[in-house]
Amino acid sequence: MLKTFTIFFLIFHISVGYAQESLFYKDAVQLAARLVEEQPSEQIPQELIHSIEDALATLSESNSSAANAVIYKYNIHPMASTNTSNIRLVVDKGVTWVNDLKKTPIHEVFLDKELFNIKEGNSTDDFIVLELHANSPLNMKHVANEVSVVNDIWMVEIPVEKKDGSDIQIKKIPNGFLFTFAYKFTNCEIGCEEAHYWEFSVTNGDEIDFIGEYGADLPTLKKKDLFTIITPSKL
Repeated sequence: MLKTFTIFFLIFHISVGYAQESLFYKDAVQLAARLVEEQPSEQIPQELIHSIEDALATLSESNSSAANAVIYKYNIHPMASTNTSNIRLVVDKGVTWVNDLKKTPIHEVFLDKELFNIKEGNSTDDFIVLELHANSPLNMKHVANEVSVVNDIWMVEIPVEKKDGSDIQIKKIPNGFLFTFAYKFTNCEIGCEEAHYWEFSVTNGDEIDFIGEYGADLPTLKKKDLFTIITPSKL
């Protein structure tokens, strides 16, 4: 019985570890996008993404109870507040270049013609909505700014997530990053009323400094049975 339980525990631990690691890249993209959002480039440097990804992985491997709390217990991830994937464009119904959306004035703005795909969305009697989807994560704020000057485009919309909830904030510091993990709770459907914060710095690749925690008292989490925790759809 003990041997069976030990094997089961190891499988569970490895499964949770892989599930968490698979999310670090997505989190790193979002955090990197926030750092470069105001820069005049559509690219999000892969070096920056991987540096943040490595820093988050370092936190996940720490023996610190605070690091384990934000990564595993409270499962905190950044909100998708910075768009890295798509924008919407509104153009006049009479524009002829919409007949070939693989060769448009929008493509001519950028040196790399394979950055994105454009498809036609909903339209009315007066205008057409075009959906521009990036082929890899991009600084969509810069893309929107560049595209907005193209003739015949009436409006550019950057879809963003509006809801309130837990989040990770990031700042670049010498040799690394400062992370602030925010766990938000109480009536988050209408705007979270309370929050608890943890701050860490990760420098030189693997040096963690737990700066401290503050905020509202943490709520008691509802217990989940082991089957629920390891169900892939919940990871």
